Amino acid sequence: MADLPIYLFVMAIIAAVLYGLVLLGKPHSSLRTIAKTLPVTLLALSAFTAGLSWFLVVALGMSAVGDAFLARKNQTRFILGLASFLIAHLAYSWQFWGMPDLSIAPWKIILTGGLVGALVATVLKHLWPHLKDLKMPVVAYTVAIAIMAITAFSTGIIYPLMIGVGLFLISDIVLSHETFVLDEASSSRKITGRIIWYCYFFGQALILATFVFG
Repeated sequence: MADLPIYLFVMAIIAAVLYGLVLLGKPHSSLRTIAKTLPVTLLALSAFTAGLSWFLVVALGMSAVGDAFLARKNQTRFILGLASFLIAHLAYSWQFWGMPDLSIAPWKIILTGGLVGALVATVLKHLWPHLKDLKMPVVAYTVAIAIMAITAFSTGIIYPLMIGVGLFLISDIVLSHETFVLDEASSSRKITGRIIWYCYFFGQALILATFVFG
């Protein structure tokens, strides 16, 4: 069925919006975990049924696994979620590494790498006093997402790919601040939660759209 990937893609968007409107911020439950995991799982199925690269399927599939781990809060699940997303970022990086735009001047990629490096270094400096025994896992994860951003730029595909990667990066920055810095009782969590979810999901959706609709 040629249109199946598109149907799954649209279903993923609907599921993500419904989760954001109905269950985001609600107490943890099995239903909330399933609803949180479903949207990116549907994106992974869209990539699979479209016959796209296994790197994309793995990236989206591991993101869905990460969503499941992070649906409930404890340190073990957090580390497993972090590892899942690290694998997802590396899979994306491998996908982008294989499709460079050779017309991009090397100095532009170097400059982009420097800007991304400066950004992640600033974020790490902000988080460092709060990381405790999670310093090394967070550093490894930060390096992985920086590599993904740089390899995505090397493809020369600004929209929708780089927009999607940018949204993904924003979601991770806000999530790290919420997780390690923001007080549990802070009213700001109502705002940060929505920024994280919508930037994260639509970031992934735009990355996939590059290949489904490109």
